Amino acid sequence: MRLHHLSLTVAAVTVLTLAGCTAEAVPPSTASASRTSTASATATADAPVIAPSTASAAPSAASTEAGCPSNGVTRPPDAEVAIDGDLDGDGRDDRVFYSQSSAVFGIATASGAVLTVRDDLAGPGKHSGWAAPIAGGATVMAIADGRGAMLYSLQRSGGACAIRPVKDAQGHQYEFDQERLRGNGTGVGCRPQDGALQLGGYDARPVGSASGPYKVTFTRVVVSPDGRTATNGPTTVVDPAAASTSATLRIARDSTCASVPIVASSGE
Repeated sequence: MRLHHLSLTVAAVTVLTLAGCTAEAVPPSTASASRTSTASATATADAPVIAPSTASAAPSAASTEAGCPSNGVTRPPDAEVAIDGDLDGDGRDDRVFYSQSSAVFGIATASGAVLTVRDDLAGPGKHSGWAAPIAGGATVMAIADGRGAMLYSLQRSGGACAIRPVKDAQGHQYEFDQERLRGNGTGVGCRPQDGALQLGGYDARPVGSASGPYKVTFTRVVVSPDGRTATNGPTTVVDPAAASTSATLRIARDSTCASVPIVASSGE
């Protein structure tokens, strides 16, 4: 399974930033499908808020740092909001949100920063996003549209915070395939190990017949502590014969991170 760049047209990313937050516009990647390489904003009354996650995530490498500085930005009023754990390292719960009207995913930190990234994925169904601290110290985010997922991270520069793409070994944004639409994998997820969440890509292949059972594997994705780069780690077999109705197969075909909350569009 190719995971250094699990192929999907790379979205143009716009990081919205004001005072105290880095501004950056990332140009689209020119990667082809065949290339191998290897949040304190308070929710408004009209916005749905999802209950906090009970997931056990790895502490952020920046756990002794102050939270991301307030930047005066407000999240879109129609956004779906979920209370997440500590994403910026100040020990306080933050929020993630997704706005369908603005097509943005974002983090609203307890310290007052609102950081967003535009969702330019083209899938016609539901688009979703989640964020979590993972093993190694980085806080990562995945935005998915059912066809594939784009990997981002919370990055700091000179005390300012921004959501930026995570780059693969070739310098392109790290991507995951879904449902083997390009033959590279079926999903992205996290697996708890040694008290931390391990990020990785799933691949589910039918064994014997097209209707299954399915051999499900998980290839770990190792993200640098600063969240800037990612490389592939070892591949393990999660289930050699997962049933077509099993939770294992459902997870392997999705974009999830243990019980970390997911925010999404309506899919309409």
